[in-house]
Amino acid sequence: MSRPILWWDEADLWEYVEWRDVPYNDLYRKNLIQRYPDDLTDIINEYGGDLARLGLDTESLRDKETQTVGRRQAMELEKLGFTIFAPRTGCQMCPIPVKYGYMHWMRTYYPKVYDAMVNKLGYGSALLEMVPKETRDEIEALTGVDITAENAHEYLYEILEAKPCIFDEFK
Repeated sequence: MSRPILWWDEADLWEYVEWRDVPYNDLYRKNLIQRYPDDLTDIINEYGGDLARLGLDTESLRDKETQTVGRRQAMELEKLGFTIFAPRTGCQMCPIPVKYGYMHWMRTYYPKVYDAMVNKLGYGSALLEMVPKETRDEIEALTGVDITAENAHEYLYEILEAKPCIFDEFK
């Protein structure tokens, strides 16, 4: 018996998927660039041809306008120092990936589900406690709301209006 897939890494898997045109979940086309590397110009100058062969627009990358990339593209960008959020194919409401950029991803691709999570299921109130101090200070300056107070959840809409990206990144 032979099981060669046991030794495959993710690149091997995607090479096979592309070679055999295997259908796959659309979520793998929705990898979110969270952070561009500081040496972006050098990277594009050195690897521009490789990036173009992957189907990436180097000018859009240079201008930091590219937001969504496929899984194969995401793997290569990660090797070059980009920070990418790669979605899971599990339950959308799962809070486990929150600290890795999941809320930013949900806000970008599934705004209605994001709204339900934050405002109707109570994620917003729970997440307010996890917001970094510098972000809390910024929100207080913008809204006058102390998000460490017990009544901060009552001001969730105002907080999100002032800073919609408040839940995008946790450290």
